[in-house]
Amino acid sequence: LSGDIQSCQNIIDKVELPFDEIIHKYGWHLGIKSAFDCMGIMSRQERMPLMQLPDECHLDVCSMLTNILQDPFYSNNYSSDKTLYYMPGDGVMD
Repeated sequence: LSGDIQSCQNIIDKVELPFDEIIHKYGWHLGIKSAFDCMGIMSRQERMPLMQLPDECHLDVCSMLTNILQDPFYSNNYSSDKTLYYMPGDGVMD
């Protein structure tokens, strides 16, 4: 990306800023754990005394993350290994 200002701006506009909405709404720790769970990377379960996001909030994170991952900019440029991007209802983990 060296010197490619437009690609850098696209990453900010299409990935960073939309993901920031998750972080601002649910907090960094709970938001990122829920996002990782949506992607099949790790469980969002927390150790006591911490609590995971309620299911309704987790589904909202998954929906927001789906919008990011399905944006043509992201899917055309950054998801060549589709096995990393499991989403609820995609049939991969069902």
